[in-house]
Amino acid sequence: MTTIIVSCKIDVNTMASFYNIYIIFGKSFGFFDLECIQRIINNHTCEKVVLFLKNKPHKNILNSLNSIPSIKINVSKNPKKDARLYKKDFAVNYKNVTSALFPLEVVADRSMFLDVC
Repeated sequence: MTTIIVSCKIDVNTMASFYNIYIIFGKSFGFFDLECIQRIINNHTCEKVVLFLKNKPHKNILNSLNSIPSIKINVSKNPKKDARLYKKDFAVNYKNVTSALFPLEVVADRSMFLDVC
């Protein structure tokens, strides 16, 4: 019996995006969230991030976002509903572009903050 071993080496610079656009909804947006989203963009897993938030971010975060053109913030009363509508409209208008809808807590990996122990 012969065993064949296949080696897969992925070059980060030529790696295709997993999703072209991440559509993210949440309540608040802080520096921890910004660092996590920057890491996603820097690792080439998306090209653009559209955020739907209930609360407007602090002015220091908005100043930091000026240097990152691939992140867009929308403030709304019902961010989850607006994000779903945006994704639905986006899927109809741009059929060749992949998009994903996620809550901010999942993308920013806030699970360590939810542990009560």
